[in-house]
Amino acid sequence: MAKKKKTRQQKIIADLRRQINASQKKSAPVEKKIENRQQPIIPTLNLPQINLNETKQTAGAFTNMSYLAKDLQKTTILTASIIAFQLILLFILKNHIITLNGLIY
Repeated sequence: MAKKKKTRQQKIIADLRRQINASQKKSAPVEKKIENRQQPIIPTLNLPQINLNETKQTAGAFTNMSYLAKDLQKTTILTASIIAFQLILLFILKNHIITLNGLIY
């Protein structure tokens, strides 16, 4: 079975946990205190609330399509230049301007 990949939100939450842990380790000096074990210490993380509905709507709407237009333009130019080169080469070989040994048109 394939390993299940983390979603973007899970990655964001994990990153925030790492940042919180790193900041707590740097700011809190290491001191050993002996306390009564009557009340267990429950660590809490104050993570920002993420609204799932808003992120799905913004991710689904393709608002910035400029990169796609640029890629399509580059692909079109490259394809057109390859086809033009092949047509010119065909014209040259058909009219026997250049002859290649073993190649007959």
